[in-house]
Amino acid sequence: MHPETIADFFATTDTICAGASILFIDQSTGENLTYAWDFGVSTETTAGPHNIQFNVAGTYVIELAVDGYCGPDVITMNVVVLPIPVADFVANPVSICVGETVSLTNNSTLGGSYAWTFQNGTPATSNVYSPAPILFNTSGSQTILLTVNLLGCIATDTEIITVNALPDPTFTLTPNNGCTPLNVSANYTGTAVGGDQYDWDLGNGSNSILQNPPTQIYTAAGADANLYG
Repeated sequence: MHPETIADFFATTDTICAGASILFIDQSTGENLTYAWDFGVSTETTAGPHNIQFNVAGTYVIELAVDGYCGPDVITMNVVVLPIPVADFVANPVSICVGETVSLTNNSTLGGSYAWTFQNGTPATSNVYSPAPILFNTSGSQTILLTVNLLGCIATDTEIITVNALPDPTFTLTPNNGCTPLNVSANYTGTAVGGDQYDWDLGNGSNSILQNPPTQIYTAAGADANLYG
């Protein structure tokens, strides 16, 4: 007696996100079997196993038809391929000074969950669709990351915020006291950053836009000149 032809297979899952794969393993029984797989995206004529990628969201009917000594048999199953959500946001502005805020406009898919992280920002995280403006008190390149989860399918978007240090307006006067007329050098002692601009009011009617202005002469009528920096 010959065994009955029975079409059967095992699939690792019946629900995936677009771009993922499912492994199909034949478990059919019978004699002298031939195989005709239809995966909705491709076909195969061997027992397998077959690892099939599904790139487009939708419902696919998977069919395995086998034919053997005792005739044919067919089995089907449905596979649901879920769409990948859109993760997209706009940060404005993307270049700020320490102590300023960045506003966010979320253009992502609705109906999911939203996980924000703000590197060195206040707050540090959020799980709402549209967070309030984010405060940055640390200079440097700070990353904003948004992760969108829709039915277990994940998408991410990032933006880099440039947080510029505040200028440091410190200087020394040499000397800062003496007899009139007194030659005084003003020297900038702060941390110079590319793009800094300088605007000196030297107290004697002179101004300068140099980092270190020229030596100035100070005079006082009938008294010594006392300068403080």
